[in-house]
Amino acid sequence: MRKRFLIPLLLLITLSVIQAQPARSRSGMPTITLRGTVVDSTFGEPLAYANISVVSLRRERVIAGTMTDAEGEFVIPEIPPGRHELRVEFIGYEPRTVSPVELFPGGGRERDLGVIRLAAVELELEAVEVRGEQPLYRQTAEMKVFNVEQSSVAKGGSALDALEQIPGVEVDIDGKVSLRGSSNVNILLDGRPSLITGSDQEMVLEAIPASSIRDIEVITNPSARYNPEGMAGIINIVLKENRLTGLNGSVALGGSTLGSGSVSGQVNYRTDKFNLFLNSGWRHSLRAATGDNYRETYGDSLTALLDQRIEGERGGDSRLVKTGFELYPAPGNRLGATLTYNDRAGVHDRSVEAREEVGDSLWEYTQISTGDGEQNNLALSLFFDRDFAQPRHRLSLDADLSRGRDKRPSALETVPAPGYEAVVDADPEQTRSEVGRDRAALKLDYTRPFGEQLRLEAGYNGTLRYLDHDHREYVWDDAGNRFVLDDTLSNRFRFDENIQAVYAQLQWKRERTTLQAGLRGELVYTTTELLDSDELDAGEYASLYPSAAFTLELTEQLKLQTSYSRRVRRPRDRQLNPAVFKMDERSIRQGNPHLQPEYTDAVELSLSHFRQGINTSLTAYYRRTTDKISRFKELRPDGVTVMTYENFAEKTSNGLELVFSGGLGRRLNLMVSGNLYSDQVDVSNLTETYDATAIGYAGRFSLIWNLTPATEFSYIAVYRSPRDIPIGRIEAMTFSDCSLKRQFLQDRLSLTLRVSDIFNSRGFRFETYDETYYQESSRKFASRRLALTLEYRFGKLEEQPRRKREQQVEGFDQGGYGIE
Repeated sequence: MRKRFLIPLLLLITLSVIQAQPARSRSGMPTITLRGTVVDSTFGEPLAYANISVVSLRRERVIAGTMTDAEGEFVIPEIPPGRHELRVEFIGYEPRTVSPVELFPGGGRERDLGVIRLAAVELELEAVEVRGEQPLYRQTAEMKVFNVEQSSVAKGGSALDALEQIPGVEVDIDGKVSLRGSSNVNILLDGRPSLITGSDQEMVLEAIPASSIRDIEVITNPSARYNPEGMAGIINIVLKENRLTGLNGSVALGGSTLGSGSVSGQVNYRTDKFNLFLNSGWRHSLRAATGDNYRETYGDSLTALLDQRIEGERGGDSRLVKTGFELYPAPGNRLGATLTYNDRAGVHDRSVEAREEVGDSLWEYTQISTGDGEQNNLALSLFFDRDFAQPRHRLSLDADLSRGRDKRPSALETVPAPGYEAVVDADPEQTRSEVGRDRAALKLDYTRPFGEQLRLEAGYNGTLRYLDHDHREYVWDDAGNRFVLDDTLSNRFRFDENIQAVYAQLQWKRERTTLQAGLRGELVYTTTELLDSDELDAGEYASLYPSAAFTLELTEQLKLQTSYSRRVRRPRDRQLNPAVFKMDERSIRQGNPHLQPEYTDAVELSLSHFRQGINTSLTAYYRRTTDKISRFKELRPDGVTVMTYENFAEKTSNGLELVFSGGLGRRLNLMVSGNLYSDQVDVSNLTETYDATAIGYAGRFSLIWNLTPATEFSYIAVYRSPRDIPIGRIEAMTFSDCSLKRQFLQDRLSLTLRVSDIFNSRGFRFETYDETYYQESSRKFASRRLALTLEYRFGKLEEQPRRKREQQVEGFDQGGYGIE
């Protein structure tokens, strides 16, 4: 297998090096490379994917062509000498012709046409029919971008459904997101972490309708200018907003056979002086669930058995609203604000039939738990951008404020099985849990080029986070015939975090070589406080995060890249809270306030090839993590299992990822990806029961088939192999989805029919164990469903370039703009 892989790879590199030799025309005369940059004439924004054609004035025909990249730049090699003209075309802009372009050997091997400015025009929807759309998947030097708008498979679903379509991203049945086999990923909404936290990740992502999402961006090895949180990388969910000139928008309605439904819409009005936009969505989802647990707990003198059968449902109603404005008071100046609000009213009901044995004692009972909750998040962002006269010389200032509140009341009733009334405690219990989260951040970014080859980026990022978690457990008092507070299981926990960071980064680019190096420094101050017991723990630490990247363009089609970065995963409130939380009669959870941050050093080496619309990339990666934060279970002498968190000594991961995407003909587009990885965990500082290498792999296949110009069929299949984990094993999982989309009324109206989990195969099974216990568990949600979505678009046809405003949030060059 290794030879089969290495031989074609070596041949590909050898061929590319040969092709990179100085090119000559058929007459033997050296050819010339033509360069330039295409921008919007009003705002100076780069225009990505503009069409460039070189026309010979003598032959009166097109002799070469290309498209601009994410920076609006183009390079056309091997143009024969002579007098030519350059034609630049982009939908929504007046075509531009540069003529004559005189290319002669005496003028050098390269010719730079500089900046070419296009003037925007307004196109009415009824006047023009355009079939060309942005690609479903595209890759830049730093990130992969998945266009959710073009994916009919995600129609009618949530952000979790959209994430499942992306190569390298996995979503388990509990809504936990992982990247390249690692769940330590930083998930952002519009480049900001204000609305998505680790413990509430599934709830927030399930509340966002996929129809409200524009793009999902994945960056696996961020440079020093990015926030260093997220060991496996960063996933940024970009909501729809302000893309088109004039008045425009869309509205979408959806429903499914499982009773879920959604309504979403967006509208914006843009002129040369200002932009106003509104994006909103409502979603209802309720999923039935089944599962089982079997656990054996080994004590000194006896063994405890617990066998459970689980049935329940969870879901609820959620809303999302995003609105804001942008002002353009003068060329190069932008200021504005965005306000994002989302809430969720959810239910989580469950019935557990249990059989429990401890020695000669036996209990059989059913536990019925009912719970609902309210969650809301509000985020305000203010920004100002200043572009100077020199291209790419800019200053950006962002201020973010966010507040989140979460209330989760629940009730537990225990019903003894017939004959066990005397030995089963049937007293009811109640829980009240309220969580408040506040965040404030100030971010300053400055970019300054020095000539054509050198660029400096520097900035400051200050973040304040505050959490207040009030958890109350109530037990039934028979004497008073009422619920009373259980002080042993009730607590109020506060957590403060202050992060002060600065960074600097240099980039040097010459011809086909790009070199980047950066350093980020952080000071972090934390305070944890358990108010009921007056436990206070304060700490501080300093960290440096270096990064480096090197890119070599072997040919115009083949690129070699390597990068290094250092990242961090800070302990979260759930992991730090030392209070005791009861999971069941034999299990409790307790945080560890002495947890240390874990650090990862990551290295990537990738080879990417792009030609005639087909993109192929092969990436090898390596990650070494120290002080790895992980769950740790231990058995107390009374037979109760305590689940807590500890710092493992070390974990190393390496893998190989292959992605192929592109069109096979005019009607068929394919995307095939695979990821093979291995993990080795060293837990010798805690136990010697696990010391092995776990190997896992995942594959994904998707296609988009344009049956007719107005009809599209999509299909996706996903497979995840079984894999070992430090305390057990997770079994394999596979599922597939398909959809059929039909356009009407000159593409203004679309109807999408989607089938999720066609073979009803999606489930989750795992086992965990050590020398004190063994447990098997499984979960299965009602996942096979038929969904119908109707969407109507109105207003203008094509978009203006995306504002720089969308490029400089948390270091993101959203949509690929600004990326080298």
